[in-house]
Amino acid sequence: MRRVGFVVTLLALVGLWGCGGGHGSVGNSLSLAIIPSNTTVAPGGIRGFQYVLSGSGTAQTGVVWSVKEAGGGTIDNTGLYTAPTTPGTYHVVVTSVANPSVSATATVTVGGSGPLLTVTQRQVVVAPGNTVSLASDVTVSNASNPTLLWNVTAPNLGTVDANGNYTAPSTPGDYYVTVSLQSDPSQTDYILVEVVGVTLSISPTSVTMKVNQTYGFGYNIQVIGSTNNKVTWSVTDQNGNPVSGDGTIDQNGNYTAPSTPGTYYVTVSSQVRPDIKATAKVTVTT
Repeated sequence: MRRVGFVVTLLALVGLWGCGGGHGSVGNSLSLAIIPSNTTVAPGGIRGFQYVLSGSGTAQTGVVWSVKEAGGGTIDNTGLYTAPTTPGTYHVVVTSVANPSVSATATVTVGGSGPLLTVTQRQVVVAPGNTVSLASDVTVSNASNPTLLWNVTAPNLGTVDANGNYTAPSTPGDYYVTVSLQSDPSQTDYILVEVVGVTLSISPTSVTMKVNQTYGFGYNIQVIGSTNNKVTWSVTDQNGNPVSGDGTIDQNGNYTAPSTPGTYYVTVSSQVRPDIKATAKVTVTT
C-alpha cells in the first residue's frame, strides 16, 4: 500500500494517490492538513489518515507519520493508524520531509459510545474500467443515521456513486476512495482500489502424454498496476473450474497424468486477478 495524500499548487489540484516521494525546492508558503483532524476509533481499531500538502512550488511531497504519545498506538508510512487497547485521547502527526517545521495534528479518541465507521477490507482489486461494490467493506455502529458519503478526488481517478459502487479508470494503478459518515464527518476513512491489468498465457496449449507421466507446463504473465505477478496452478475442467481425480499439478507447473486415459485440463491463473486464467488441454494415452 502506498502513501495517501494531496498536493495543492497555486494553479491546480493534483491528487497524489501514490508514493509521496520526489525531491526539489519548496516554496515559502507551505502548509499541511490532516484528514480527518478529529476522529474516534475503537480500542485496537484501525483508521486511515490522509494529508493535504499545499503551497507554491510544492515539489517535495514526502511526509512522515508519527504518534505523539508513547503507548498511543502506531502508524505506518501510509497513514494507517492502529489504536491502542487503552481508551484515551491521542494525537497523530504528519510532518513535511522538505520542511519539518510544517506539520498537522489529528486528535484521536480511543473508545467511547459515539458513531463509529470501520473499514473491514482496506484493499480491493478490480480490472480497468470495471465496477466493484465497496459498501460491504464498511460497517457503521452506534449511529442513528448510518448513511455513507463516498468520494473520489478527481474524474480521472474513477467514479463512485452514492451506494459505494466504484468504477475504475482505464489506467492501471492505485486509487483511493474516501468514505465518511454523513451524520459525523469525523468518521472518515478510505479504501485502496488496485486497478490491475493482466495478460496471461500457458504453453503449450495442448499436449499428449502417457498415463502416469509428468509434464512441465510454462506460462507468460504481464501485470500492470501491481507488483504481484505470481500464479496458481490447478487441474480443472475445460472452463477452468477445479476438479479432482484428473491428475495432479504442483505450483511449478509440473502435471502428473492419472492412470486412466482421457482428456484433461490444466489451468494457470493470476493470483492478483484470479479471474484471469489460461487453460491447456491434456490428452492422456496408454
